[in-house]
Amino acid sequence: MDYIRLFIFSYLEIRHTCCYVDRLGRLWHEESPYFTEKPYPRYYSTELRRITNEDAHLRARLEELVPELISQYDSFGGKLQDFVIDILIPTMRRTAKELKDEDKALYAAGRRGLGVVMDGDEDETEGESGEVEEDETDAEEESDDEY
Repeated sequence: MDYIRLFIFSYLEIRHTCCYVDRLGRLWHEESPYFTEKPYPRYYSTELRRITNEDAHLRARLEELVPELISQYDSFGGKLQDFVIDILIPTMRRTAKELKDEDKALYAAGRRGLGVVMDGDEDETEGESGEVEEDETDAEEESDDEY
């Protein structure tokens, strides 16, 4: 199901690299679009290689999640909207947390060594000073209304 693939692709913030798509989702052409011609590339080849390498882990996760979630939808037996709210969004939130935890475990110490502290890394550094922070959640995660 294409919707599930698109939802996961967007949620993981994988960069679209095959052609230039503007902020409104339109393919970019200098003149009237010719639907028989390939759209302009979005990135030059060196930048495309860099982005492809950076997003490889996310694309691999996409390819794992899509068949798994399509299978779950096929056996769900309800409306797509209910599936999105009950299954897809919670699965993607867990996936995002796993990716964040994995990133923190693999790279936080190296970033701190370079003097870079990411938002997710701050908990660890502030914990060292003895201050205790309450568990914060993004306002985005507090409401399913946006989906």
